[in-house]
Amino acid sequence: YSTASFTSASEILERGNEAGKEYYDILKNLADSVKNLGTLNKVQKLEVRDSYPITEINVIGNKFLSDDFIIGKLRIKQNDENSIGHIEERINVLFGTLYFEKIWYEIIAINGGYTLKLHVKEKPKTELKFSYHYDSENKGGILGNITLRNMLLNGSRFVFEADLAVNPGFWADYIKYLGKGQNVALRFKGILDKSDLPLYDSLGNNVSLFNEQNVNAVIGVQATRTQNNTFGANIRWSNTSFKPKVASDDLRTIEKVVYKSTSLNVFFTRNSLNRRYYPTRGSLVDVTFRSVFQVDGKLDLADSVVIDPEELNLNTDRINAIYASYTQLIPTSKKLTFSTEVTMNISNLESNTLNFSEYYYIGGFFPRNNNFSPYVGGKQREFVAANFFYTAGQVQYELIRNLFLKGIVNYLDSEYPMKWVYPDLDASILGDRYRRFGFGFAAGYSSPLGPINLAVAKDSHRKGWETFFSIGFIF
Repeated sequence: YSTASFTSASEILERGNEAGKEYYDILKNLADSVKNLGTLNKVQKLEVRDSYPITEINVIGNKFLSDDFIIGKLRIKQNDENSIGHIEERINVLFGTLYFEKIWYEIIAINGGYTLKLHVKEKPKTELKFSYHYDSENKGGILGNITLRNMLLNGSRFVFEADLAVNPGFWADYIKYLGKGQNVALRFKGILDKSDLPLYDSLGNNVSLFNEQNVNAVIGVQATRTQNNTFGANIRWSNTSFKPKVASDDLRTIEKVVYKSTSLNVFFTRNSLNRRYYPTRGSLVDVTFRSVFQVDGKLDLADSVVIDPEELNLNTDRINAIYASYTQLIPTSKKLTFSTEVTMNISNLESNTLNFSEYYYIGGFFPRNNNFSPYVGGKQREFVAANFFYTAGQVQYELIRNLFLKGIVNYLDSEYPMKWVYPDLDASILGDRYRRFGFGFAAGYSSPLGPINLAVAKDSHRKGWETFFSIGFIF
C-alpha cells in the first residue's frame, strides 16, 4: 500500500496570510492610489433594439471619396427611426456602387442619441478585372474591365470593358456625379459590338446569316434620389450596318444595309433584387420612351440586280416607341421563390421595313445585346417584331446550398394587348403565327468561377427541344 500526506484548509490559509504580509505596504499604497481616482465609470452596454434614431453619421477610413458623397449615397434619414434591416440594406446599396472593398458599422449611444459610425475601405483608384464566359448561344470570350475613379474630375468614374470573343464588343462609360449628395450624374457612353444575326423561315429553319456591327454614342443625365430608382434622359447616335454572310433568295440582292439614327430616350428603372444571379426577392421595373427623330438609311444592291430600291423599304419617318417591363419575385419559404415577368413594346414602325436596329429580336435563353428579348422554346433571336407582349412565370427551388432548380413557362404575342392601346400597329408574324407558348426546365449553380447554367425548353407548336449551357461571370 502507499501513504500520502494531506494539508488542511486552515493550514493553507495561514501560509497564504504569512506570505502576503511581505507585500502589505505595496498593496496598501496601490489601494490608496485607486481610491484617490474617485468613482470609476461603469461600462454600459448598448441597448439592443430593432431600430435606432440616428442623430449623427460619421465616416471613417475614406481617402478619395468625400463624407457628403458617402452619406448622400447612404440615404439614412437622421433624427428618424431607422431599423437595423434598413441600415444594413442601405449599406449593401452603398457597397453596390463598387467604390469599396469593405464596409462595416457601429451604433454608439452618445449624449442621449445614437451615432452611426461607418468604417470603409475604398477600392484603389485603378482596378483591373478579368473573367471568362461561355454560353452555347453567344459562344465564349475573355472579358476585361478597367475602372478608373476620379479620373480628370473628382466624383467621377470611368469604366472600359472589352469582350474578346467570337462576337466581340467594346464599351466605354464615363460618369460625373454632381451636387452635394452626388445623386445626379452626367453620363457619356460609347459602344462598339459585332455579332452574327440569324434569320429564320416560318418553320424555324435558319435561311440567312448577317454580320451586324453597331456603333453608338450616348450623352445624358440621370438621377438616383430615391432608393433603388434611377431616371433620366439621353441622346443616342447610332450607326448600324448589316452584311449578308449567308443569304436566302429573297435577300441575295442586298450587299449591305447602313442605318443611321438619332433618338431621344427617357427612362426609369427600379431594381430592388437582392442579388444579380439567382435572386430570391425584390422587383425590377424598366420603362423607356424612345423617339427616333433623325433617320438616314442606305441600301447597297448587287451590280447585276435591276430592282426599284423603293421596293426594299427603309423607313425614314419619325419612329416612336415605348418599352415597359416588370418582374416580381415572391419568396414563399427560405428555399422556394415564385417570379412573374411582363414585358411589352409598342411602336409605330411597320413590320416590313429594313430598319433592323429598331426591331426587337426575340428568342433564346440568354440575349446579351440591346433590343434582344428572351423566349424559351424559340431559337436564338428567331422572331423579329416591332410590337410584342411577353409574359413568363418561374418557380425556383434551392435544392442544396447554391444549387437551384427552375421551372419556366412563357407566352409571346405580337398583336395583343398592344392593339387595344394602338389599333393601327403593324403586327409581325412570329414564325407562322402571332402567338407562341413555350416551357422549360433549368438547373443553376453559383460557383466561384461564376454561375453555371443548364437548361432545356420547347415551343408548344414545334417538335424537339432547345438546349442551353453557360458558365462564367458577365460584368
